[in-house]
Amino acid sequence: MKRPKVIAAICLLIVTVGCTDSPTTTGGHTPLSEGEMVRFQTVVDTLLKACNRNDSSACDTLIGILENPRLAHSNPALIADGFYSYVASHAPSAPAPLARMEAFAQRTNSAYLQNWVLLLRGINAVDLMRLDTALSLLTKALPGFIEMDDTLGILTCTHSMGTLYLYRLDQPREFLQCWRVRERFTIDTLDRFNNAAHKGTAYRNLDLTDSARSQLDIMERL
Repeated sequence: MKRPKVIAAICLLIVTVGCTDSPTTTGGHTPLSEGEMVRFQTVVDTLLKACNRNDSSACDTLIGILENPRLAHSNPALIADGFYSYVASHAPSAPAPLARMEAFAQRTNSAYLQNWVLLLRGINAVDLMRLDTALSLLTKALPGFIEMDDTLGILTCTHSMGTLYLYRLDQPREFLQCWRVRERFTIDTLDRFNNAAHKGTAYRNLDLTDSARSQLDIMERL
């Protein structure tokens, strides 16, 4: 385990993100330079890598860099991306990560981040088998993502809600209604393949054999 190198890399990120020039303030927020945006993106990428290796300590160290009001004003999606990894690196029963994200969203008055808090709380509730709570949170989050035209939020939310309907609540009709929303925003070929696979399962559960077979045909063509 090359732990010292990981710690050194994190320290370097903290120092470099903090050492930036301050341009003229406009609209109450100092614009972020291109160099700052690159460094913030590096933090988000590093958070994802730390999450993938279950290194919650590294995520704890890095997440504070993204709690930047200027970044929340100019690119809240980047913060949501980083917090997704931060929250996922901890056990679902740990309340602190989501509470921290919610506090920052409220402090910066970011409707975008507040909607992502709803989504992540919904995903967390699924993991904890609090299914009614999960469905309520996800249902509340989806209209916000649609209103903000947040494709990633829509895809993440509909996936969580749809699979909850199909595999946990045994409600294939409700799944199909949710999935119709998802399909309007799906472009990636792999996502389209997976969409068809889940729809095939729903149709089989409804004893709609021809419809299930049509989804297999779609998968074969992709």
